Amino acid sequence: MKKLFFVFYIVMTTFCTIGLYAQSIGWSVKPGVYDKIEPLSGEMYMVYTHGGIGIINGDGSEVVHPSASRITGFYGGLALVLKSEGGKERILGILSTDGSYSKVSGTYFTIPYQEFFSEGMLTVCNSRGQAGYMNPNGIVVKSFDVSFVSPFSEGFAVVGENEDYRLVDKRFNTISIQLGTVAQLYGGSNVYRGAAILWDGNGKFYNYDVRSGTCRKITEPRSLDYDYMYCFSEITRRPATVPYEKPERGVETISIVSQGGLYGYSAHGKIILPCQFDEAENFYGSYAVAKLKGSYGILKSLQNSQGDFNATATKSDIRYRRSASRNLEHGFGITLPSGLYGGDDITVRLKDDNGNPINITGKGSSYRFLADGGNGKRKYMVEIEDNGLKLWSGTIVYDYAIESEPIVITEESSGKSSLPSRMKPFTISLKLVNDRANKDNRCYVKATINNPNSEAITASVTIKGSNLLESTSQRVSVPAHGSKEVTTFFTVKKASPGQKVTASTTAGGHASLDNLQLIPF
Repeated sequence: MKKLFFVFYIVMTTFCTIGLYAQSIGWSVKPGVYDKIEPLSGEMYMVYTHGGIGIINGDGSEVVHPSASRITGFYGGLALVLKSEGGKERILGILSTDGSYSKVSGTYFTIPYQEFFSEGMLTVCNSRGQAGYMNPNGIVVKSFDVSFVSPFSEGFAVVGENEDYRLVDKRFNTISIQLGTVAQLYGGSNVYRGAAILWDGNGKFYNYDVRSGTCRKITEPRSLDYDYMYCFSEITRRPATVPYEKPERGVETISIVSQGGLYGYSAHGKIILPCQFDEAENFYGSYAVAKLKGSYGILKSLQNSQGDFNATATKSDIRYRRSASRNLEHGFGITLPSGLYGGDDITVRLKDDNGNPINITGKGSSYRFLADGGNGKRKYMVEIEDNGLKLWSGTIVYDYAIESEPIVITEESSGKSSLPSRMKPFTISLKLVNDRANKDNRCYVKATINNPNSEAITASVTIKGSNLLESTSQRVSVPAHGSKEVTTFFTVKKASPGQKVTASTTAGGHASLDNLQLIPF
């Protein structure tokens, strides 16, 4: 994984499509809102969009509108929000590590290499080039008629340079300095360990003790390079640029796992978000930055809830005939941890065992799809997403079995049936249901067709008889070792003795009833 803006340790790797723990993760800031997101301090993040920089909280609320050009690091718990103007950096506001932000009214600029607060003061200059000091509330508390001031160090600061050199205290009172010679004070450094290094117009150097107010001559330092507090770095061993602090991010709460170059999250030894991110950081507190399909977002750890993600085939056994093997209907249901997800943001996807997507219909917890059959068990992959975030993936299994095709017994042109020699013929039983006609003048006859074979058979059934009988001929499918019933009726309007009915099928079998005595209604 490429390192972007954070360092983390992958604490475990595992297969990232197992069931999820009840703790879950969702989007706090969806990808695509900002061009880039970087951790800043605590649960604050720097965001980049359209060439501007801003600051948001982990919940997406805006702290600083993304119109800044630069945000400094923290020093003494404070950072500066700056915007480039005319080759200088204008101060837009002051940010604290606790998330508070003070806007600066008026036009003030930083002094190069002094973009930090020291002892509660920030060196600034106005649009006319006059330097002064600003407090953490963004208010300029003192201005001077010089173009240079230094950060406060041990309660003192330098105002002006060279022949304009002055040393002031925290009340901005000028310190009276006597070199003890006829030479005049020409320049000097800020205070370090109770002393400032001074020099006169003749190039002689002095150590000025701010406590006693006395000067003593010293050898010229080998290097006159200043550190970031306007003291000589040869003496202080401090760098020329301010060493910004690395702010606290909080406690790591959820760790990263990886598989196949992608990253997900794990807690309590279980996967709570499948591997899907190009880049990711561990959770600090409730939030973490992740990059999904080239776009940055902020993830939020959701509260624990009851239940897990799951998907279940609602009818896992599918029996079908080979002739109907295409577009068989399947059903499945999903369950979600209660109280965390739901509504239109949830998307359910399905793939076959080769990874090809399958169209599904349905919503909520119930879904259906069409797929070709098989023989034996076959797996399908279910994926559950929330606003493009893959929450879970798992499999549903269907068990296919091919049923025998029914045998169709037809009648040849010769009038003889084509019952295979291995088949036993049907048997038929006939029964007169009522010999007294009902109010519709009907006396019903029922034929029961029995199939003694171990395979389903389709055959034509013919029932005929006296002129009063409603003759019928129809095709019926009789299951293996099963039976089917066919009914017809006599139309009786007066006493009708000596009636007759017969039944036969193209799969064999014959039955008849003779000399039926039928009585009108």
